[in-house]
Formats: sequence, C-alpha cells, structure tokens
Amino acid sequence: MVVFTCNACGEAVKKAQVEKHVNICRNCQCLSCMDCGKDFWGDDYKEHVKCVSEDQKYGGKGFEAKIHKGDAKQQEWIQKIHEVLKKPSISPKVRNILEQMRAFDNIPRKKVKFQ
Repeated sequence: MVVFTCNACGEAVKKAQVEKHVNICRNCQCLSCMDCGKDFWGDDYKEHVKCVSEDQKYGGKGFEAKIHKGDAKQQEWIQKIHEVLKKPSISPKVRNILEQMRAFDNIPRKKVKFQ
C-alpha cells in the first residue's frame, strides 16, 4: 500500500485518502512517497501505483529483484499484441483497437475481461 507524507503539514496519508486530505489541507501542493522518497506535485500521485518493495529498500548492495509471475505473463501478453500488430493481414478495425490498447500496460489476459 502506498503511503504519502504531506509536505505542508507532515501528515501521513494513505493513497485512498489523499483527495480528502488535499481538500482539508489548503497548503498541500506536494506529497512525498514514504517508501521511495519521490515528490509528487499536484495530481501526479495518482500515477504512482507501484513502489519499491521492502526487499529492494532494505536488501543491500547486491540485491536482485525477483520477477513476479504475473508481471512476466503480462509482458508476454503485451509482446504478443505487438507481434500481431506487425502482421499485414489484420482488419483495420482490429488494428485500430489494438493500437489503442498498446497505450495501456494492464491489458486483460483472460478472455472474459478482454472482451
């Protein structure tokens, strides 16, 4: 779970409660992530979905992050979509939809959610 610190008042705020805090704290213009230390101005915090893990933070010099199965499968799926786009025999409607999907990094892999 991502937790931010308000740079105006110093309060620790969970990501789900940031909107409420911004409305209450009038001087809140910048939020800092407690885990990675990055500053987020305005609405930039909304894009901060994934942060460093505890293993990365406290792992030391030679730490190598493990590849999660879900991330690997997602990258394979995105790669397959890019390969399909290279084929010339795709209908223009399908090509248009795939071009729009290429902008996203969380394309559903299961048939029901994909449709």
